[in-house]
Amino acid sequence: MRQITAILMFVAAVLGASHVGAQGRVQIGSNYAGGIVFYVDGTGQHGLVAAAADQGKDVRWEEANQTVRNYRGGGFADWRIPSKAELNALWQQKSVVGGFRYDDLAIYWTSTDGGQDNHNNVWLQNFSNGDQYGLKGKSNYCSVRAIRSF
Repeated sequence: MRQITAILMFVAAVLGASHVGAQGRVQIGSNYAGGIVFYVDGTGQHGLVAAAADQGKDVRWEEANQTVRNYRGGGFADWRIPSKAELNALWQQKSVVGGFRYDDLAIYWTSTDGGQDNHNNVWLQNFSNGDQYGLKGKSNYCSVRAIRSF
């Protein structure tokens, strides 16, 4: 019996059960699915996690994109640069996730570009004040934080 209990505790730890609340809902701020939870949908079973630290500071968009694609936090290979809406949700939980820049260079890349006619420009967000800047060139230097869905 003791052996079965130990196995069940091990399985629960591996599956992240310690990060699930009483109603079986994943909790914002938990270390889960390779990152820190910053958004949970209405079911409490799906959402978004952010890497615990920036993947780059003062990098151009192409370098940021490649760095995020190569990131393997928690053993996962599906990390990405957040969309404009996802980055804003991350900004709203910045104190929970932590590790962000708050200086004059606290500008973060999104993956949201100008659409069909304007792929060379993307949206940015200032993590000092939350402002989003529309369609800035990918040749600028900004910070990047990887996210993934669970």
